[in-house]
Amino acid sequence: MSADPRPLPATITLGAKSWIVRPLTLRQVEALEPLVAQGSGESPFAYGLAVVSAALARDHEPDIAGLRDLEATSADLAEATRAVLILAGYLPSPLPGADTGEARAAQGAASTSTPSTGGSAPSPDGPSTPSAS
Repeated sequence: MSADPRPLPATITLGAKSWIVRPLTLRQVEALEPLVAQGSGESPFAYGLAVVSAALARDHEPDIAGLRDLEATSADLAEATRAVLILAGYLPSPLPGADTGEARAAQGAASTSTPSTGGSAPSPDGPSTPSAS
């Protein structure tokens, strides 16, 4: 019997509020698809809130309306966004046995040698946009 390939539920935290989010349904992944395809554009903040909102839609829908009122940092939002993108399968899961920092470092090292293409995994902040020089 093989192991279940689905990710385990994740806890996402914004400020003092935490939610346990189960692996996403196909409906939730479908809602994320246009967000991931479009990326963050000029607003990684709005992108992150939209990604987190899609994840909360199934089990925590009443909390979505109050997300903008939470006292949370941009780092909190980026980490919550990353956790959702892992649950949705857009980013690889952390390596087994590695702490989160080690897993991110390994993922970062792998991504530095991979050219940015339309088929690459999105960053938690969405695709980067060229800056004016």
